Amino acid sequence: MGAAVLDNILYIFGGIRTDNGLKTVSYTYGYNPTVGSQGQWTQFENMLAALWGTSGVAANGKVYSFGGAPADSPYTTGTPPTDKIYVFQPGSGWTDLTATKGVRCPIRTGR
Repeated sequence: MGAAVLDNILYIFGGIRTDNGLKTVSYTYGYNPTVGSQGQWTQFENMLAALWGTSGVAANGKVYSFGGAPADSPYTTGTPPTDKIYVFQPGSGWTDLTATKGVRCPIRTGR
């Protein structure tokens, strides 16, 4: 899964569920360690695509997701990893930066 810290909240997104046949997911969660004695998880709007192997970074009040691979890619389907860049802004959700700005990631999957 991808991960980034923005405004003291750890955001995690995408990845693979190990309890469900390694299903690729589009979930987005945030962990706030300052709530209560154990912190609090909150689910946010799902990513625009289910991806694993994404890379994440936070900058300018947003979380960016770079690259990643769709379900079973490239092992079973032969579908290559994506070079798309998605951006998450708390309160607004996810936007496809590749579609809106034409930018692409030079490395398709994080390792």
